[in-house]
Amino acid sequence: MATIDKLTAWFTGESKTETVSKSTSPDGDLSASRSDLAALKSSGTPTPKSQRGTGTTSKAQERLKEIQLAETLERLYEPKNFKPVGKLYFNTRYGITGWEGFLLSPAEEESIAASLAMLTEALWLWDPRLLALIIAGGNIGSIIAQKEITYSKIQSAKKNAATTPH
Repeated sequence: MATIDKLTAWFTGESKTETVSKSTSPDGDLSASRSDLAALKSSGTPTPKSQRGTGTTSKAQERLKEIQLAETLERLYEPKNFKPVGKLYFNTRYGITGWEGFLLSPAEEESIAASLAMLTEALWLWDPRLLALIIAGGNIGSIIAQKEITYSKIQSAKKNAATTPH
């Protein structure tokens, strides 16, 4: 089933049978997703005058929503969106230890971000609820890590101030 069909089925609660064959390219559903997006953009049918202004959602409006959703998801999967998440552990370790070896090089950042972008797309296709859970856990973990680093530094400063002779 094509990515857009999966997304539409998930949002509408419909259960559609798999009618689109799997892509033979290495990135599978990603190629199907991009080709579906291009097909949606180029295949808009005009709304008949009899359906205009009736207060119901026309096929063109539904198609526009599908296109907007697909474009939003395409932007979500850009690796630049995953750099902060990819660096979280390493920045946390640097903050705790002060060892610069934990800081990532630009090439390492790019590699981790690209991997996380692919993982996110796979999780979205597999089970969006799991993806939401992982994102929520990551956000909470990020805040906890920042608070722990700040607390650790404050406690270390207090300890150093108490042991330093005046």
